[in-house]
Amino acid sequence: MISDLLKGSGLTVAVASDGVEALEHILKSCPDVVVLDIVMPRMNGYEVCRRLKADPKTQNVPVVMCSSKGEEFDRYW
Repeated sequence: MISDLLKGSGLTVAVASDGVEALEHILKSCPDVVVLDIVMPRMNGYEVCRRLKADPKTQNVPVVMCSSKGEEFDRYW
């Protein structure tokens, strides 16, 4: 899992169970980088990313999107 790799590298990692929880945590803590899965319950990764980029507080936080989805559209979103 990605979180285990990041923790193993000495980074502090927070994990959320869904998109709403992720967004709430990100807005409270303003992390250095965000890693999102596209497919999450309650709010997908695309919507979390849209909201982060629309908020002046988080618009410059780098976002890495991860997914097992294989559609061409998902690669260039």
